[in-house]
Amino acid sequence: MPAISAPLATLSAALLCALAMTTSTAHAADATSAKTLDQVNVNGAVSRAQPATTTRLPLTLQETPQSVSVIGLQRLEDESLFSIDDVMRNVTGVNVSFYDTQRPLYFARGFQITDFQVDGLPTYSGSTNQEYDTVFYDRIEVIRGANGLLTGAGIPSATVNLLRKRPGKEFDASFAVSAGTWDFRRMQADVNAPLTEDGRWRSRVVAAWQDRDYYYDRYHDNKMSGMAVLEGDLTDSTTLTVGYQRQDNSPVGSTWGTVPFFAADGSLANLSRSTNLAPEWTRWQRETSTAFANLEQRFGEDWLLRVNTAHQGQCAEPARVWHRLSGRRWQRPVSANRRWRDRRHPRQRGCVSVRWFLAVRPPARCGGRRQLAGSAIDLVWLGADLSRRLGDLPQRLWPA
Repeated sequence: MPAISAPLATLSAALLCALAMTTSTAHAADATSAKTLDQVNVNGAVSRAQPATTTRLPLTLQETPQSVSVIGLQRLEDESLFSIDDVMRNVTGVNVSFYDTQRPLYFARGFQITDFQVDGLPTYSGSTNQEYDTVFYDRIEVIRGANGLLTGAGIPSATVNLLRKRPGKEFDASFAVSAGTWDFRRMQADVNAPLTEDGRWRSRVVAAWQDRDYYYDRYHDNKMSGMAVLEGDLTDSTTLTVGYQRQDNSPVGSTWGTVPFFAADGSLANLSRSTNLAPEWTRWQRETSTAFANLEQRFGEDWLLRVNTAHQGQCAEPARVWHRLSGRRWQRPVSANRRWRDRRHPRQRGCVSVRWFLAVRPPARCGGRRQLAGSAIDLVWLGADLSRRLGDLPQRLWPA
């Protein structure tokens, strides 16, 4: 490497000193012109609505003597929970299993969950009910343990309360498109529109379309859901809500019963995870529609009268293959078992539910008691439930 002459080394040192002085001068100028901005604090939190209807008591989560899970709208959207099955799989202490492709089973504390409510109104808990799309709901509450204090006899498993979306006084609209594995496709829309300038009358319309395959053979499901709600303030203390919702499920390749685990000789059947014993022509088409109305009347600061009513109609038109494998072992070949084609047309002509209650609510953040007729009280709650269900189940069976 050639040596650097003394004059060149002196010049290099001079240039470095000049650059250092220039940088120091620039930094000093920047420091002189710098301005300190005012402090800005940004806080974010997930809104957690208090369960107000599952127990029907004015209790916070901390005051409720049972464990409660609240799945809010934000979580439904963030985690893509599009069905009640998706929600129940994400609830603490709940186990989900299936009879077959269309009949889910939910368990909590060792018992099956059969107590389902919509807006606090007990509803028929059939398989169609439990497959509702979550586009209808603002939040879902699950209270584990017996809830018989205010819901009849109660059951030891859990109570599930589905709270519908309600109209707001400001315009808002959203549209979402989703796609995933097994040809999953989904579109949903949610529009909230006030009908008057002051928002005294308001409306909300939601709709969803979903189409998908599954990991098992020949099964395909298509689902369409929609709801329209109208809400109005009749007076400053009276609110009326009416609405209608409908959901159509059209699956094909539907099964009846599960795939057996064991062969006839007691060994594992070793069937593929994608095994589907149903042919392509089987289906389990179901249509569910509900008309509902809610009336709230407030008397002064504490008294509240609420009346909820709903009329639900269901219709199912399945065509299934009924394998005589329930509780038995897998025989090889399949023809060793007799199969039956099952064609049913069950129609639930009407399921009418009515609930009313009159309650006095204690003042918010008040640790004392209110005087009523000279007596100290915490809460007065009067209510009644009425439910009537009519249906028929014509069917035909013939060998396949």
